[in-house]
Amino acid sequence: MHGNKGSIAITGRTVPSAMYVPEVYTVKRGDTLWDISDHYYENPWQWPKLWSYNPDIRNPNWIYPGDQLRLSRGGDTGSGGGADGAARGLVGQGGRGALRGPNGRVTQDTLFLRDEAYIGDPDKDTWGEVVGAREEQMILSRGNHVYLDVKSGVEPQVGQEVTLFETIRKPDNVEGARNPPGEIVRIKGTVKITDFDPKKKMATGEIVESVDAIERGTKVGDVERKYRVVQPVSSTKTVWARVLTSIHPHVYMGQNQLVFLDHGSEDGLAVGNRLLVIRRGDSWRRSLAAASSTARDTLRIDSPNHSEVRATTLRRDDKDFPEEIIAELRIVKVSPYSSAAFVAESQKEIVVGDQAVAREGY
Repeated sequence: MHGNKGSIAITGRTVPSAMYVPEVYTVKRGDTLWDISDHYYENPWQWPKLWSYNPDIRNPNWIYPGDQLRLSRGGDTGSGGGADGAARGLVGQGGRGALRGPNGRVTQDTLFLRDEAYIGDPDKDTWGEVVGAREEQMILSRGNHVYLDVKSGVEPQVGQEVTLFETIRKPDNVEGARNPPGEIVRIKGTVKITDFDPKKKMATGEIVESVDAIERGTKVGDVERKYRVVQPVSSTKTVWARVLTSIHPHVYMGQNQLVFLDHGSEDGLAVGNRLLVIRRGDSWRRSLAAASSTARDTLRIDSPNHSEVRATTLRRDDKDFPEEIIAELRIVKVSPYSSAAFVAESQKEIVVGDQAVAREGY
């Protein structure tokens, strides 16, 4: 029995310990991952496990009637409430309570997200690559069986789950910003090792998760891959940073995107810190840099002369104008000299080179 929305408590119910969990569940009107997890896993806090089985769901708050959800990963028994491989991906040690905040609660503005990309050393993380597949396909995805060329000195274990990733590019050189070491690495999915031939250094695996197209040449390695529950954490010092780029080389970046900053843990930033993207100056005036020479011209309609044109007056420098907050970022992954941040809110487009500040105590 459950209380209605707004009730001060929710009562539990007795569920058979060996409840049958179907392989696929069809979403009905009013369903949420929380409710489905509560029914089949006997624990609503296991909803990230359910989400991990369905990586095509980009936002866990958005599921629709008719959607088909996998309730177990291939080989799982699906018995309710038990720990499994997906639970290891939760923050902390997984299992019950793993998603709770430091006070046993999850605040309203907590972010729940899956690792997507980071700035790091791909050579250090790489211990092999995809060189072939059982299926006659160029583009590979979840359920495909792949062959992995494994580097010397690496001994993958049968049953081990490792990450598929690709190197995108080095961070952009941004005026006034630090150029952090490493390259942008994008997560592509997860492969489970099913066999390994130590003589040929060839492993076989099944792709159990794919968040993007996987092709031959995709790197594989024991890269940290987990769900992140990121609650806001007050900054211990004031840190100024610059936006370097996003995963894709977009000119404009906005809300719900991941961006990279040129400062990290060595500068005092930590996971959960909030940074405000700051701009000064006359926004229209900045647009003149990419406009024609007549963009400042205005036509005087009260002049007795025909077609009298004058240039718009521009006074004061950008530094003389007050600060304007255009966006808020949340640090989700931190390295010594760089960070990955989620754009939690934006009122204007963010561009490469924008300054962001983590205020002490905020």
